[in-house]
Amino acid sequence: MPCIMDLPAELKGLILEALADIDVVDSLALVWRETWHDIRTWRFQYVDFGTYNARSIYLPKLLDIIKTAPDVARYIKQIDVGGTGDWEPEGPYYDTEEDGICQNLASLINLARRADTIWLCGLFPPTTRDCPEYAVLQAAFQTSSIKYLNLHEYTFTTPAKLLEFIGCFPRVESVEIIPVRTLNEDCLDEHLWVQAWPQYAHITSLDLAYESTAEVRFFQLIADEPIFPNIQSFSVGNHEPSFIPILRRLLMRWSATLTSLELPFLQPEHVPPGETPLQLPPRLTTFNIGVQLMEGQQSCLDFITNTLLRNQVIERLLITVRYSHQCAYLMTSAETDAIARLDTAIVERVEYLVWEAMLARPCTCNSGNASTCIFQDVCRTADEWMFKKALPKVTKKFFTGMPFPEPGDFHRGPFATREHWSYDSDSGSDDEDAEVGLII
Repeated sequence: MPCIMDLPAELKGLILEALADIDVVDSLALVWRETWHDIRTWRFQYVDFGTYNARSIYLPKLLDIIKTAPDVARYIKQIDVGGTGDWEPEGPYYDTEEDGICQNLASLINLARRADTIWLCGLFPPTTRDCPEYAVLQAAFQTSSIKYLNLHEYTFTTPAKLLEFIGCFPRVESVEIIPVRTLNEDCLDEHLWVQAWPQYAHITSLDLAYESTAEVRFFQLIADEPIFPNIQSFSVGNHEPSFIPILRRLLMRWSATLTSLELPFLQPEHVPPGETPLQLPPRLTTFNIGVQLMEGQQSCLDFITNTLLRNQVIERLLITVRYSHQCAYLMTSAETDAIARLDTAIVERVEYLVWEAMLARPCTCNSGNASTCIFQDVCRTADEWMFKKALPKVTKKFFTGMPFPEPGDFHRGPFATREHWSYDSDSGSDDEDAEVGLII
């Protein structure tokens, strides 16, 4: 009789992919020896040094493993350093016990020649004069294969130093900087923002925050100067009320190159009633935006609707929709009409819809399981309002043939994918499990 040991290699591979828990995968390795390659891939493809112990203990241990088994280095694709904000060589919060981190990280980058992604959190890039060992790390950056550079909680001192640091990665194609920190207001001195700037034509993707004064000023700089002339994908994390005017300038700068645009949830203070819709670049094929079908959001709904109607058909609209269990009762007639116009615009101007819905349950409900939720009927009423009354045209065009969704469901059809989540309205978080990287 066939047993689990007799499964074809393809099925075993799918099982390993579904079981992200390394402890379980290690157990499978004892009986499925032919899966060792896949297990090593899962174990080492993402290495996380987000704590002091990880950097001071596990990073040297990983280097020792690579010395005895050099092939391990080729499995490493993503390197994550930081996470606690305490790794800043020679920075104001630097812990002298971190001595050696630059040398060890440089060694890892030099060995992991297939690594294409790096996260650097809490970084305060020093000068090689202040921190001689940083020169070793800088040299490793310059010869690395890193294509995706992610800077989180980067300490911003001057725009020139930030751009110089980005320039340390000559093969980088995508840069994410969310958010930046500033030690003082000196970085805003006007003379620091008026000079000859480098140009990074090889960078095609930017993901930036627009919240702090330094971030706002940096947006203005890249709108004024052709520092990133070939951006194809642009994403904005946070934003201040002055966000829309500077966005218009950036869309004009990248009108010949931009194909993907991601915007955060808009607020009424960003797009007051009558705000002129965006003119999207003609090559744009993917538009990612959040929508809140809640009271007080009419100007945002009108702005998104008018932007869709003003421009050519969008090949892919990625939309995250937030709504409340009270929407059916609290919306005014004007807000209901605004939702109806959005319903029509999406159907007329979108070819493929990537939908994610997030329902705010009553705050007293503490169950994310639809079958045991004590407000199950209330939530279902809200869902029925969403799909049958608020957006019936979207439902008919994109979701026909899909079953009525329950929290946690994912459905795929010929013209759309649909995810459905719910969260406690007083928690601010949904039920979707956060992705957790492996700490080796």
